Amino acid sequence: MSDLFNKRMLIIMGIILGAFVLLMIIISIISSRGPISFDRILVRLETAAREYYEDNLEEIGLEKGASMVITTTRLDEDYMRPLHTMVEEGVSCHGEVHVYRLADEVGFFPLLDCGADFRSKTLADVILENEEVVEKGSGLYEMNDEYVFRGELVDNYVEFADNLWRILSIDEDNRIRIIDMERPWRVNWDDRLNTETWRRDGVNNFLDFDTQHSNMKYYLDRVIEQQHYLGSSDLQKLVYVDLCIGDRETDETDMTGKVECREVAEDSVAGLLAIYEFLRISLEEECKHTGSVACENYNFLAKEGGSTWTITPIADTTDRVYYITPERVASSPASRRRPIRPVFTLNENILFTRGEGTEENPYVVE
Repeated sequence: MSDLFNKRMLIIMGIILGAFVLLMIIISIISSRGPISFDRILVRLETAAREYYEDNLEEIGLEKGASMVITTTRLDEDYMRPLHTMVEEGVSCHGEVHVYRLADEVGFFPLLDCGADFRSKTLADVILENEEVVEKGSGLYEMNDEYVFRGELVDNYVEFADNLWRILSIDEDNRIRIIDMERPWRVNWDDRLNTETWRRDGVNNFLDFDTQHSNMKYYLDRVIEQQHYLGSSDLQKLVYVDLCIGDRETDETDMTGKVECREVAEDSVAGLLAIYEFLRISLEEECKHTGSVACENYNFLAKEGGSTWTITPIADTTDRVYYITPERVASSPASRRRPIRPVFTLNENILFTRGEGTEENPYVVE
């Protein structure tokens, strides 16, 4: 009798367990077809776009530096369920994924617009919404089709690649230029024999297609090629830009960049600060040119401490390059070993995740 009872109990428990498992499966199926959060939709958009891209790689043929947009019409059914099945009834959404190729890395940036219910925001969107454009005092200034952080006390901190950076500017395409403030290393700008000085002072020509590029050019290229500095997921968030590498007179007063930008290194990824970028940060009226010691005043880069090479040669010399100290702008033979703080440009479609731009709570790029 006891054995019969035990068998019946086992059967009943098995039926109950089976029913529970079946219920869970039904709930899972229903929930997978029902509304999900907007954040999860963004993840699914990116995942589907990556799969679509990999499946159609040869047909797409995206070249280095090129971009494309993958719309949900290409992704529905084969790669993800239609958007209208992921949202509440009455909510209408448009989604797309912007794709950009940098070297061998491809970045995918999902964007979702559901009208009043939800709209994904890029990091540039949030910065420009949160930061009032000012005409005096520390803050964000509009200068020559760019937004530039100027002054000393500015909330322009961003966490990227597990380190803290400062935002320099946002260009007219909403691409964000950032400078590394935590990982400087010491290198010479160049160490070739200078045939004008007949010393190994180096040559202050960043690009030289006739003979050999500067050491600095090779150092910066290796930052990308070796990926010991930035990982694959970090590189996917960057874009190619033209670096302003023109030389500058010591008494030149222009702060717009037109002097340095008359010569550019096209399609570059890693760069250095151009000297005009340092000068224009200062709010000091007496900061008029590179010889003005007052440029350290009201300048967040000067207050960070340490020195760093710039990418700007000194005009009418063949061996000297500007570098920055906490006290002043100085010049040096290119052969000297000095710290460098690499500068990169973030893709305009990077989504805002969290942060307020302060040192304690920086914007976060994930």
